[in-house]
Amino acid sequence: VGASLEKKRLRDQLDAHVARIEAELESARRIQRSMMPSTFPAATAETPVGIFASLYPAREVGGDLYDFFYIDPGTLCVVVAAGAALFMVRTMTLIRTLANLMRGANGAIPAPHEVVARMNEELCEDNPHCMFATVVLATLELGSRQLSFCNAGHPPPYVVGLAGLTMLEAPRAKPIGIRRSFTYVTSTRRLEVGDCLFLFTDGVTEALDANG
Repeated sequence: VGASLEKKRLRDQLDAHVARIEAELESARRIQRSMMPSTFPAATAETPVGIFASLYPAREVGGDLYDFFYIDPGTLCVVVAAGAALFMVRTMTLIRTLANLMRGANGAIPAPHEVVARMNEELCEDNPHCMFATVVLATLELGSRQLSFCNAGHPPPYVVGLAGLTMLEAPRAKPIGIRRSFTYVTSTRRLEVGDCLFLFTDGVTEALDANG
């Protein structure tokens, strides 16, 4: 009887401990999701581009992120990234800060590869565990529909349009956060009216169904 009571006491303690961990992870998940945009504006005459994103973490706290914001009224910045969960918080904070602060002397918007290179330098600092992130950062000039993007080790984006499905081929540089000396490049593509720019993480390409 004593052994059974002790076994039940230990099981109750374990259940309570697991419940506390699950509650903390759920709280972390809510905080993480609250950092990403949840309102997606429809296209208007002034900003003729519609935006939508979705995130389905495999666990309570995931390592993927998305963000979008206007650097100025005529330039939209879009980013999708993947990496270690807590490392992504630091990455996301850097994206907006650098994209808005790295203006030229005449107020010129930085090219995507310039922002990614600076992010890489910052993330290489105080990174003893060699955490890294893959990133696609793109800017879209609404007037000319000129898309500029930089790929740092991420799955390549696609354009879905009247011509069908097209992969945006570009140099695929190394992920950020590994080595300060890595270099990055910006590629361009003019979008047509009705085109859809599709960005995703390897959570899509590595997903398995019930049959493996």
